[in-house]
Amino acid sequence: MQNTQFSQSLTTSPAMPESPVALARVAEVVASIRASVEVAHINPRDEHHIEQRVKAAMSRPRAADQATYCFPRGGKDVIGPSVKLARELARIWGNIQTGLSIVSCDDDMVHIEGWAWDLQSNVRTAREAKFKKLIQRGKKWIQPDERDLDELIARRGAKLTRNATLELIPDFLIDEALDQSQQTLREDVSAKMVDGPEEQIRKACEAFDQWDVPAEQLLEYIGGEWSSDGIATLRQVHKSISDGHSRVEEYFTSRPKEVAAGEAPQTLDDLKGGSF
Repeated sequence: MQNTQFSQSLTTSPAMPESPVALARVAEVVASIRASVEVAHINPRDEHHIEQRVKAAMSRPRAADQATYCFPRGGKDVIGPSVKLARELARIWGNIQTGLSIVSCDDDMVHIEGWAWDLQSNVRTAREAKFKKLIQRGKKWIQPDERDLDELIARRGAKLTRNATLELIPDFLIDEALDQSQQTLREDVSAKMVDGPEEQIRKACEAFDQWDVPAEQLLEYIGGEWSSDGIATLRQVHKSISDGHSRVEEYFTSRPKEVAAGEAPQTLDDLKGGSF
């Protein structure tokens, strides 16, 4: 974990801008930072109620559905906190600022930094990544246009910022958020299956049909029986594939359909019938 005293960086900068406009902008930023720190110390986080607020947030099915990512490893699904969960935990924990900075960008490579700063404890964490300016279209890697490059940087940067943010959040709070989100997902699916599982099964099969995964493989993956826990697991698998954390062939033997150039894969919300 990279910890720095942010105030020191303001006084040890190797070069200060000479333009009056730039100097005014620097003064404005410094004043904003100092004001944020003062407000954080005047209004410290209320740790007594934070745990209850996290549980309440993860008790909402929509939030719980967005709280995790998963990917297969060693025959098991590894589940972790998503970008959206990190943002929600930062909001509840309070007195945290996060951001994404482009360190450098040339014709071939991009170097970015995702960071998080606890205004109350004055601890700053950061994560960096360097990657080529390439995106995949079908089986080919091509140079992105401006919009695709922005999306690539935002997607890679979101994960860096998530990791930096989660280092500032207590582990027990992250674990409780994950546990509550899993419980909420199971309860949500169970409630929807009270009047019969047919509709949830139909939506699950419809969601995976875009990747040519037959119902038989879905059923085999969840243990041979359509259950609320099985449907909840398929929801997580679908989200993991849609978000790019994993590939269809890591879970099932069927190969995904080819994606036309310039066309993004469908997400669950794009499918008829909505989420399942």
